[in-house]
Amino acid sequence: MKKLSYLLIFAIAVLFASCTSCRHNDQVDPLDVPTEFEKNLTVKDTNDVKKVIDEFMAHIMNEEYYDAASMVFRQEHKSKDLIEPRELNDQEMDRLVAVYKLFPVVDYNIEYMRFREEGLNEVCINVIMQKGQNGKPDATSKLYFNPIYFMDGWRLVLDDTHNGTKTFVPVQKRDSMKNVYHHSGSYKTDSIYNKK
Repeated sequence: MKKLSYLLIFAIAVLFASCTSCRHNDQVDPLDVPTEFEKNLTVKDTNDVKKVIDEFMAHIMNEEYYDAASMVFRQEHKSKDLIEPRELNDQEMDRLVAVYKLFPVVDYNIEYMRFREEGLNEVCINVIMQKGQNGKPDATSKLYFNPIYFMDGWRLVLDDTHNGTKTFVPVQKRDSMKNVYHHSGSYKTDSIYNKK
């Protein structure tokens, strides 16, 4: 009888431990769950954002700074629930052009692109300002934009904060450059984002 009691207690303990670990493993990171917005995206959306970025970066590399700045919008928080992109005013455009002139661009690649919500997406562009020589690494910087579909097309948007666009994608989730949206909204591993 005593052995049966010990066996029963042991079985209950094992069952309790396994149930506890099951609950812990069932927790899903919200960034891993596609939003309704993500489910409605297609490969065309991904390609359209890439085209806008390629056009923007071509202007920068060709020193057409005002053409590049004219492609940038500012994200304006009109209320708690209403966020709307707006074109830059002349002063904002002049400041942006001044910044672009400080950083020469010899090459770039899109490091990752992450769609999340209508007004909350993220693209990171790795900018090569100078190629490394004699075994030294390239001199690089990063540009972050929030691509938003607005006025019948994808727009490159900056936040209306003093610090520029804030990133929302954690470092460990910045692998979505391998993900391409299909018409079904599912992901496919691919690498179409690399410029070359």
